[in-house]
Amino acid sequence: MQLFQPLSILEQKFRIAEQRVKLTERKDLLERLSSNRHMALTTIISPAGFGKSTLMAQHIKSLNQAEENKTVWIALDASDNEANQFFSLLCHALVFINIADKSLLARANNSSAKADFVSFSQEILNVIQKSQHQIYLLFDDFHFISDPIIAAFIDRLLYYCPKHLHLIITSRVLPSFELSPLYAQGLLFNLSAEELKFSLAETQHLLSEFVSEKQLALLHRQTEGWPVALQLLRLWYQQNPHTDPTRVLTNNIDTLTSYMKEQVFEKFDLATQNFLLKTSFLDRFDIELANYVCEIDNGATIIAGINEQQSLIISLDQEHTSFRYHHLFSDFLQQTFVMTVGESQCNELRSKAALWFAEKTHLNEAISQCVRAKNIQLAKQLLTKAGGWQMILTKGIGYVESLLSHFSKKDITESPTLGLLQCYFYLKLGQVVAAEEQYQVAELIHQDLIASGYESDASTRDFVVMRFIVKIYLDQILETNQLQAINNAIKTFALNDHLGRGTLLAFEALLYNQYAQFELAEQTAVNCSREMQLANCWVGVNYITLHHGQSKAYRGHLESALSLFDHARKLAEEHLGMDSGLQSMAMCLTANIYYQMGQLDKAKALLEHSIIALELRDCWYDIYAVTFKLAINLALADNDEATCYDYLARGEKTARSRKLWRLEMLLDVLAQKVAFHFNHKDLFATLNNKIIREKYWSEELHLWQVKGEYHTLQAIYFLQNNVANKAMFHTEKLLKICTNSKQMIDIAKAKIIQAIAYSSLDSNPKAFNILLDVCQDCAKYKIKQVFYEVPASIEYLLIKFKKHSGHLLSKLALDFINDVINGFKKNSHSDFAKFGLSHREQQLIPLLTQGKSNKQISANLGISENTVKFHLKNLFAKINVSNRNKASIFFISNGYDL
Repeated sequence: MQLFQPLSILEQKFRIAEQRVKLTERKDLLERLSSNRHMALTTIISPAGFGKSTLMAQHIKSLNQAEENKTVWIALDASDNEANQFFSLLCHALVFINIADKSLLARANNSSAKADFVSFSQEILNVIQKSQHQIYLLFDDFHFISDPIIAAFIDRLLYYCPKHLHLIITSRVLPSFELSPLYAQGLLFNLSAEELKFSLAETQHLLSEFVSEKQLALLHRQTEGWPVALQLLRLWYQQNPHTDPTRVLTNNIDTLTSYMKEQVFEKFDLATQNFLLKTSFLDRFDIELANYVCEIDNGATIIAGINEQQSLIISLDQEHTSFRYHHLFSDFLQQTFVMTVGESQCNELRSKAALWFAEKTHLNEAISQCVRAKNIQLAKQLLTKAGGWQMILTKGIGYVESLLSHFSKKDITESPTLGLLQCYFYLKLGQVVAAEEQYQVAELIHQDLIASGYESDASTRDFVVMRFIVKIYLDQILETNQLQAINNAIKTFALNDHLGRGTLLAFEALLYNQYAQFELAEQTAVNCSREMQLANCWVGVNYITLHHGQSKAYRGHLESALSLFDHARKLAEEHLGMDSGLQSMAMCLTANIYYQMGQLDKAKALLEHSIIALELRDCWYDIYAVTFKLAINLALADNDEATCYDYLARGEKTARSRKLWRLEMLLDVLAQKVAFHFNHKDLFATLNNKIIREKYWSEELHLWQVKGEYHTLQAIYFLQNNVANKAMFHTEKLLKICTNSKQMIDIAKAKIIQAIAYSSLDSNPKAFNILLDVCQDCAKYKIKQVFYEVPASIEYLLIKFKKHSGHLLSKLALDFINDVINGFKKNSHSDFAKFGLSHREQQLIPLLTQGKSNKQISANLGISENTVKFHLKNLFAKINVSNRNKASIFFISNGYDL
């Protein structure tokens, strides 16, 4: 019967230890526990042998009688003293009692205990807060836990503790929690060793059938009520009914050891003794594992023969196929084993057990046994066999962080496999510089081993893949021969190496997007997705779905892109849990789609929720470029200068820390866009001088996003300054960048600016012909926001166009134009609409209050001076003033911020 699958191991930790010996009902203690069950924290602290676990087992059975209670027993051992392992265990416990769904398990596996401490603890609290039940988490043997992150987590849990959450902890030592606030609030209940001692009445209940009342009093006095001593006395009397009462156990470990040696261990035959010794180092075991370690096939028969010692050998399941030893008995057996055969043989058995755990896919336990056996070489081999760096994709960063915690820095440095795993782990945490350094060390060790005639524990294929990964994240993969290098590498990979091939195809799709070859990116994404599904790597499917969606979004296929990003978000939630980095990427990209569709409120909500994760996690240039551009565009739409500069600063920090030089260039252009919007002319000019002098500007290093944004801004700048020929020059540059790659949004933007320019030159027929094509395309793809990013004169031009050429439009396009025109009013954030001012009239206000002439207003808005006079006349009439000076005074006195 195979029990040691990962979930089964954890389920065993949630089962209350069953003892089939006679137990004393601790009525007084149970009543005290019951009356204090509302406490946030209950601690039961005493040395070994005071019956903590037995008392807790009886208490949890009492709690389970109430339907409103959800209780779970969590048996801890040494392997749980690692934050990711502990969090995983806790999440499984919450799922086990139906407080959380399985998405929480994915979240735990794909979170770093160190990096995600606050967000992950908050998620646990949110899960608990939503429950309608009284929740009791009972941690047995908490003295195994010393990790400061776990202690900080419990502190946080207790500090923000909902009233229906109750922690019960048994431990040999007082946990290092912040207990003062709980004391002050009356939310802490403690049972000490003194209180756990048996009373005379309890002693009588246990031993009265063997000894007289006088002898009971003597035994109780001599044992000082030590529970384990009295429990063992009962077993002693069962085996030796005529024992002299003066030959009894006292509260003394040496005496207890003698008892276990003489009355337990030595009474078994040699086969059973051998079984006990060889399984003593296991925290828990089932029959299959015991048979494997002991090299026997009758483990079940041996266990069945140990009937009298059920207080020392405890069954963990109802079928009695999984067990653990009482900790005192385990300590005795391990000491005896080491004294008998030596530590080296014990380590050999640990290594043997490690192989079994690895075979059963429980790698963390396998590595733990290797490290405890001081067999680092075997640990490295098992990691290599399990996939090495690939485990980041298949198991998650929390799992990998837990594995790496078993190794010293020296172990990691000396192993190429561990080095690559650490490298990828750093990348996932967004620590790209550390990742690059770790990769270089691993590659150097790998090459030195090969040059020295030794075998490396990592393959050339591993380094090929990781080299590309590092280059991608550091934006170092722009040379045109990189695609050929990837193709050549794919040809060297075995056809059944689906994960390796899929990973390289993902890089290829990403590069095609960076090279503005979007159709090739889409074709490659389809092939990559197939490979990732064959590899059963859903994280890989998630990544490539984002690349696929971007290939659509760049071409303006907004609804198709939205569908792919939504699919990616759901994949991330299903396989990685809430708030994962991949989910945040999908949400930011989705936000950009909503922005292009003119749904700014949806875009803001998604962006605010997810951009922080991108700044803290693995991400690359393409997504940062889309996200920071979106963030600044949204802030501009709100006329929020402070937020614009906040996002610029955050973007620059990200670009510097990750060495993303293209992002730095894009942010320079976006900073110029902000300066232009808020009329900071000197800053605009300064930034322009910097941008055009960049040494990279003339090189073809796939700067289409930077150049496209720059030419759009310059075209609008010159258009608003009545320099139509220069505006046309920049739109031609923009069209040259985006036409061949079919970037529909930028094409539309360029053509709309051209239409405005022709209109300003009184060439309305040319303007209308351009708008006819643009409006048909934008209606088809639902590209709306582009009309609100160009000069405001487009509103008036659209109205004229609809009147003149509306009969040439399809119903879809006509409805679209009406929607866009109506949107100009919705996009205005001015309170002066209450005076009945039109959108165009509201646009005159800041220019009036700045003292602009009609000519200057004409240049700024891209409309004729006669049109300016027309709107001013209407504006003066609506606010009942006779001239521009009085209009300025009116708006300033009514709250317009100059």
